[in-house]
Amino acid sequence: MSAKDIRTAVNTFNYPDKVKKKVVVYASLISFAIVTALFFLSGCIVNEMGMHLRSQDLSLVVKNIDAVIDGVKKDIGDDIQRDVSCSSGKIKILQSKVQKSSYVRSVTLYDAEGNIYCSSSRWDEFIPHRQVSESVRGDIERILKQETSAVTLKIIQGSTRVPGKPAVVIFIPFNGGVMTSAIDGQSVINLLNNFYFGSNYYHAFSVGESVLTSAGVRQRNTLGKSVIFKDSDDYDYRIYEIELNNPVSGWGIFSLMLIFLVAFFFCFTVVKKQLNKIYSRARFIESALKNKHFSYDIQPCFTLAGKQSRGGEVLARWRLDDANVISPGVFIPVAEKHGLVNQIAEYLIADVAEKVASGEILIPAGFCLGFNVYSSHFESLSLVTACEDFFAKTQHKIKLMLELTERQELTLNETVNTVLLRLKTMGVEIAVDDFGTGSSGLRYLYDDSFDCIKIDKIFIEEALLNVRARMVLEASMQLAHRLGKRIVVEGIEKESQITLLKSFPLTGEVIIQGYLWSRPLSLANFTHWLRQEWAAE
Repeated sequence: MSAKDIRTAVNTFNYPDKVKKKVVVYASLISFAIVTALFFLSGCIVNEMGMHLRSQDLSLVVKNIDAVIDGVKKDIGDDIQRDVSCSSGKIKILQSKVQKSSYVRSVTLYDAEGNIYCSSSRWDEFIPHRQVSESVRGDIERILKQETSAVTLKIIQGSTRVPGKPAVVIFIPFNGGVMTSAIDGQSVINLLNNFYFGSNYYHAFSVGESVLTSAGVRQRNTLGKSVIFKDSDDYDYRIYEIELNNPVSGWGIFSLMLIFLVAFFFCFTVVKKQLNKIYSRARFIESALKNKHFSYDIQPCFTLAGKQSRGGEVLARWRLDDANVISPGVFIPVAEKHGLVNQIAEYLIADVAEKVASGEILIPAGFCLGFNVYSSHFESLSLVTACEDFFAKTQHKIKLMLELTERQELTLNETVNTVLLRLKTMGVEIAVDDFGTGSSGLRYLYDDSFDCIKIDKIFIEEALLNVRARMVLEASMQLAHRLGKRIVVEGIEKESQITLLKSFPLTGEVIIQGYLWSRPLSLANFTHWLRQEWAAE
């Protein structure tokens, strides 16, 4: 494992509360960053899409206004180009075209001197140049001097006959003069409003510095911020989209906050779940099993009477490196919770068998090795397979004991009975671990499936302090011997415990296991000890 993985594993198992807080903090920070980024990104995307759609709408507005100008130019302007006279028939034609048009308010003809000589509203009344409205007089002069044929536009506040009503004047030069056609300002505004742009924008028709909006004619520099605009390709005007400074409503702020919180908590749940997988203690155990990082110590067992070695218990260990160890009291309950404890037991059984077969562990014939198993393991035939492989590799030279560690009482159903029978048939000894505590009841004493009871050290401690506990312990051991059970006493750490056990009038052999006579030994130390022990015997 890398140094980072080791630190993570140590913190995950040894400081789970700190890891939980760390996961919450990390999940909160990551979720906040993700949701904020998503909000920003979605805002940019929505804004970009909105601008694209609004730009398309502006193009349609320009297209419609161009069509209106084109219509005036073709329907009226072309007719003027053919006949520049101001006969009564001509006047009637002009009036008829104005009446039929939804947009044109008036048509006026100017001669080469800038005088009005014909009009849809004033008939053939002659108006000298100097009496022409100032709003268009200068434009007429400029067009006549430039002798251009280009159509130009101008926004006016109103005219002499229709004051206060804005209009867009179309200037169409013809041979010897200029025709003006006044497009009603409200008609242009209606064309601007034919498309929905959103409540935070309004639109303006602009020619030069003059701008026509629903509020009237204004100067360009008095408008708000222009987001986008569209120029006409054929005529000298521009359509602006102007952003309003509308404050965000309280409901809008509440809605955004609510969406943000919902997104945050959803993201928090997902991220936390993923972080829990990263810091999952079960994941580390699975990795340790896969990569064979589990090891074991062996604690020797001795006869009470002669202190002769008779076997040892294989105890799972998890050494991450020389400085970091995860206690079995920490990782075994986790493994049991996540259904991995049986895999650990099978791994230890297989590894010991391989080392015995390869000669890495030299164990004399008849020596008994015990392995801790849990009640759930007896419901799986994989335990039978593991024991069969053990005997096949060790050639039945050493004894195999399975020590039932009961956190829950073993239920004897059909599968369990089948497993017990097959184990007994191949010669596996089965012991009840922690006898005298938990679910280890008296029924194991008369059940022929179990060969041995391992008395817990708590039972011994109680017997030293309590006379009645001592009487129960003595009676239990005597009964176990009478029923043909072997007895192993665990957790012996004091001479007073040895003295107590020797004072009991027992008929059978008692095996002692504990720190008083030997601590759990590493594989190398156990092999060295075993050679010395059996050489002395």
